[in-house]
Amino acid sequence: AFSPDGTLLALGDDDATIHFWSFPLTTTVENGKELTFGTANNDDSVYALAFSPNGSYLVAGGGLGDSDANASYWSATARAGYIRVNLTHAATAVAFSPGGNAIAGGEITCGKVFMCTN
Repeated sequence: AFSPDGTLLALGDDDATIHFWSFPLTTTVENGKELTFGTANNDDSVYALAFSPNGSYLVAGGGLGDSDANASYWSATARAGYIRVNLTHAATAVAFSPGGNAIAGGEITCGKVFMCTN
């Protein structure tokens, strides 16, 4: 996922890590602290990432099959987690609303969607 201002790129992997790079890419060195998405020693795959419209927050979706499936909400600037929502199945799609006050996503295989709002 690219930040709204286009200066930061976030990529998730299947080893439960979210990596950041400055964009445009001028080096192979990552931009600051990476985030650990997995819990309880699970290597949860990160299937989906989205930045909030103002670029301050990042939501990640994924899991390890149907176990430890979740969506997590992070501060993109502080690289710290705020909230984790456990799901029935791995989240394969996440998105912020245009106003940034809601997060929606979809779970794999089951046809379920979720929404979190303040």
